[in-house]
Amino acid sequence: VLILAGLGVAGITWGMANGANGLIEIALTQNVPLAGMLIAVSFLQLIAVGRQQSAEAAEQGRGALAKTLLGVHLFGAVINYSAVAIFADRLSARSRLSLPQAMALSQAFIVGAAWSPFYGAMAAALTVAPAASLVQLILWGLPVAAAGMTVTWLTLTSESYGRARDFVGYPLHLEALWVPAVLAVSVLAIHEWQPAWPVLAVIAAMALLVTLVPLLLRE
Repeated sequence: VLILAGLGVAGITWGMANGANGLIEIALTQNVPLAGMLIAVSFLQLIAVGRQQSAEAAEQGRGALAKTLLGVHLFGAVINYSAVAIFADRLSARSRLSLPQAMALSQAFIVGAAWSPFYGAMAAALTVAPAASLVQLILWGLPVAAAGMTVTWLTLTSESYGRARDFVGYPLHLEALWVPAVLAVSVLAIHEWQPAWPVLAVIAAMALLVTLVPLLLRE
């Protein structure tokens, strides 16, 4: 962090010495929308993964591995690293997290950056390339993410890892995936309806709305 900050200060100093104006203001304000989006998205963990699932018996085997990969990928694509923490906390409740479990969680989460506009990486890309097409990024990124998760699944189901016979996964239900589905569809729909609206602002607004409405209805 210190090295990156030092390079940034050096770049600003060099630019100002060569007549560039407003560099300090840009450095202080350019990522405010990105920070706001990440803060808003963090509220989704209040409703994203059901707390009642913690009492369920853990699943085991290849099917459990597939569900864990899909679950942490889709939830991670919306609530970012909070999903990894929630899944890891659940899996390590009774025993220490194993290497295959850690590989599944981390790798399934990482490949989400290839397509999800809710990731800091994608948000940063959209910030510095405002003319980029969000829909095109998603359409091209989804196959990349699918390929990445397939490689992880093939690796963890190989003989080197016992063909995932002892893999203990997260007891995820498909109906729980409504949160990432609703948020992704609503953001894309609004973006197509009003393409001039900043994508990061739309994501932040919808993240809070998708969190607030179910909480009001539930309690």
